[in-house]
Amino acid sequence: MKLTLLRQFLFVLLPAIALPAAAQNRAETITSLPSWGIDTPVNDREWRVAGGELKVLFNPDLLSDLKITVAANDSFRRNELMGFKFALAESDSLSFEASSGSLENFTAGSLSTQGSFSLQFAGKEKRFDGFTVRPKAGTPRDFVLQDSAGEVWFVADHVHFELINNKTRMSMRNMDLRMAAAAAAWMGDASLLGTNVGSLEIAAQVQRAGSTRTPAACGDPNWHNKLIDPNNPLGPRYQVDVLLSSISALEYKRCQGICDGPGGSSDGEFIMAPGATLRNSDTDSTADVPWYSKFSGQFMPHNNDQHPYLIFNVYRVERATGKLEHIARSGVKHAFLTINTGCATYNCGDNHILWRQCADVYSSGNNDSTGDLGPRSEIIPSKGLWARCGSIYDPGCTGSQTGSGGTNTSNRMLIRESKVSNTSNFDYFYDSWYIIRDDVNIYNGMGFRKFTPSFVSGTWRSTAESAFRNGAFIDAWAAAAPAPQASMVREIVTENGRMKFAVRVTQSGGEYLYQYALQNFDYSTAATEQVGSNPSNLRMLAQSAIRSVDFGNLAGNVISAQAFDGNDSKTDWTAAAGTLRFSAPNAADELSWGNILSFTVRSSGAPVTGSIVVGGAGAAETFGVQTLVPAATDSLFFNNFE
Repeated sequence: MKLTLLRQFLFVLLPAIALPAAAQNRAETITSLPSWGIDTPVNDREWRVAGGELKVLFNPDLLSDLKITVAANDSFRRNELMGFKFALAESDSLSFEASSGSLENFTAGSLSTQGSFSLQFAGKEKRFDGFTVRPKAGTPRDFVLQDSAGEVWFVADHVHFELINNKTRMSMRNMDLRMAAAAAAWMGDASLLGTNVGSLEIAAQVQRAGSTRTPAACGDPNWHNKLIDPNNPLGPRYQVDVLLSSISALEYKRCQGICDGPGGSSDGEFIMAPGATLRNSDTDSTADVPWYSKFSGQFMPHNNDQHPYLIFNVYRVERATGKLEHIARSGVKHAFLTINTGCATYNCGDNHILWRQCADVYSSGNNDSTGDLGPRSEIIPSKGLWARCGSIYDPGCTGSQTGSGGTNTSNRMLIRESKVSNTSNFDYFYDSWYIIRDDVNIYNGMGFRKFTPSFVSGTWRSTAESAFRNGAFIDAWAAAAPAPQASMVREIVTENGRMKFAVRVTQSGGEYLYQYALQNFDYSTAATEQVGSNPSNLRMLAQSAIRSVDFGNLAGNVISAQAFDGNDSKTDWTAAAGTLRFSAPNAADELSWGNILSFTVRSSGAPVTGSIVVGGAGAAETFGVQTLVPAATDSLFFNNFE
């Protein structure tokens, strides 16, 4: 709801009290907030907030690994984070532009706190008494946290912003809190610069509302499949096509068990998560996309709480052979809000609809949120549906959230130390992609980066990260086979989802090495039931995926092999006696969506085009695919089927 015209009129005309200049950072400057006196013209697009509450939240598991302790009054625990609340001084204010109802950029000001917290490390203490947050120079929406002397100790980025309570309150949350140079220097470890140690939240009262504009296009969102020209029933329709713009650095969160690095005795598992940035496409047929928080109600266009989902994975590739192994995977991140930045065409001020060309971000810390992560098995990926009824958040199917989501390791991307300890013989990659209902091109909604895992100062780090590349990682893997080589990637499109079968062939000493990989992007068959009249109350009864790969009479050889998708909890696939048909021993061992199955063939036969058959959920679900196979010879060996 908009403010009344009278209220807007008063907000614009009432002069604001002159504000004290913000303390300046030693290395950065930012324009002071204008006094808005009678001779100073007011920017009618500018909003101003003051007072309220600020929360600093730390990842206690990470702080423990870094040997840091933190102390303050008024502490609380929120799932994986430990937080501290601070009142904001009424005397300071912050101004920003949000003419469309979404944060565009901060313009001036700062917010000072009442209260303090302290950090202790290696016998020394750093106190933050009456600390201040202010916009970071050179960025539109980032903050710095500085001590009373004006020195910057932390930087906060990836803000989620909303004007709430009838636009009388500004909410900023889920910001990643990162160590600045002063904090890293205090720790005596320059490599800690930029380390994400927690989160920052600000809730402040609107003191002056800026003007807002509502484009004509906002009256009726352009949902998927809506006619572009309503007078032409046979004409083109709007289509969902969302692009992944980037994934930010893979960041360490905590260890499960004992993590003691390469060569250690424990071989623990640790959790990492990246950030992600996406953008809606920008064409005349671009559809607006629903982005509603789970359990928030029933909304158009599907009469439910429809929202996208995000997953991420880690792979390793053996340099000498090109062997691909899927070594870690996350659960599903439930999206809940879009900040809608950079909307060149229009922005309707609703943070639960992604408008044409608008961008959104999810921070690394937010992608580690217990309250937003669930198992992949609850999602029907090709349809973009969540089986909410009976899920971890609604186990009793009450239609409301009664489940907590688990612990600080539930549905995270767990990486076993031994899988990432050998950086001499392996290259490492991580990818991420969004699952969005009705998306007509899933591949531009995913992307990947190469990285080097390193164990430094008691924590695992992602170093030497390459530039982000848009698209499916399996395509790049197949194309990267060392010369002399041949490669082939084939897409399998079914009514229940998509997969790709890839091979890369190298030759050494008269022998050909065939590295195969089958990636299940969103193929699954699901049996569901609707509970009650609410479309959101969908119950998953059963779900099945890829069960077998059959090479037929490839060379007439009997072969023994092992297979799995890099998941230690799954049983190896086996071949039926006298056949080249490899299958999952149990339903739990199937190649479920979002995963890769890989295996190796050594043969003296040169590559030729042949057919294999991928077996799906039922007897009728079989899919033939053309790929490169060895020409018939007397010597053929399968190994390392994983």
